[in-house]
Parts: sequence; structure tokens; C-alpha cells
Amino acid sequence: MLLSLIIPTHDIPERGMFLQRLLDSIDVQSYRDFEIILCNTHKSMATNLNFGMSQARGEWVKIMCMDDAFRHTDSLKNLMDNVSGERWVIQATTMSTQPTWTNNILTGNNQLGPLSALAMRRPYMLTYPLFNELRWIVDIDLYWRLNKICPPKIISSLDIYIGTGEHQETFKISEDEKSREITYLRRTYEV
Repeated sequence: MLLSLIIPTHDIPERGMFLQRLLDSIDVQSYRDFEIILCNTHKSMATNLNFGMSQARGEWVKIMCMDDAFRHTDSLKNLMDNVSGERWVIQATTMSTQPTWTNNILTGNNQLGPLSALAMRRPYMLTYPLFNELRWIVDIDLYWRLNKICPPKIISSLDIYIGTGEHQETFKISEDEKSREITYLRRTYEV
């Protein structure tokens, strides 16, 4: 079953190093039926993802942020062994080792993990274009929408390494901007 790996990229000094680490971790995967879609629209993360999703051909789509990586050679195999009958899944990451849904996710309380934790059937991805205005809580927007369809399947094996540091949006945007994004989503979903 074809898996589309969507890798949104953006222009930061460490881009080459991060991207090489991710591509190296993909190159050694035991599961080989995948395509790689690199996208850099030079706009927001949501715009990058919307573009990548429009190019995906796989039955399943896996988002991997360029500063993250697969932890071992069976990370994709573990994912694909767990997708039968599911609509979306969350893989445990080094940032969220025990992912769980929280009903107050629209307050910014994301216990599922960052975007690299997510995989979903392509039809669900394409019916939910992301709000291009979002820079920080793109994951929360997508998780909220998907959970309205059904809860995620949680894959507890630790398959994804999350690269953290000052290069991440969470450290670049102000608390006021974060608050505006949360308010935007809460108003949009009337919560």
C-alpha cells in the first residue's frame, strides 16, 4: 500500500542538516512502498501542507517535519502494520511518549504530539484543507477536525524522533500570536 511522506520545509540555517538526517532515516526503512513529497511554498506551514496533500498519491499520508526523523528501521513498518480499518493514527514520539486525546485541545493542550506523530488516510487529508493563516497550531486544527470523525488509533511504539530547539515556530512567535491562533480556532469551531 503506497504511503505518501509529506515533508514541509522552510528556510532556516539548519535546513540542510535537518533534511539530510530525515532523508537518511527514511532511506533505511524496511517498509519501502512510499513516495516522498518535499514542499516549500515560502509561506505558512499550513500552506506547505495543503500543497503537499494536493500532490499525494498514496492511500495513506504521513507528515514528517524536516527537523524530525524516524527512530529505527521499522518505524514505517510499525505504522503500516497498524492502519487496517483506521482513518487516522498517532505514533508515539520522543516528545509525546504516551499520546492521548484531550477534550481541551483547542486551548493549546495538545497531548497527541506534533504533526510528525500523524498519519491518515488520504481522502480525509484532502477533505480538510488547513487554514493558511495558522503558523503554530496547525496540528491542533487538524486533530480537532479528525477527532470529529472518529478518535485516533494510538501506536505506542516509540517510532519518531522530534527535533526541538529555537528553530521551531513555538519559540519564534509571541505569546500574543499564539493566543490569537487559539482564539481563531475556538471561534471557528464555536467552542
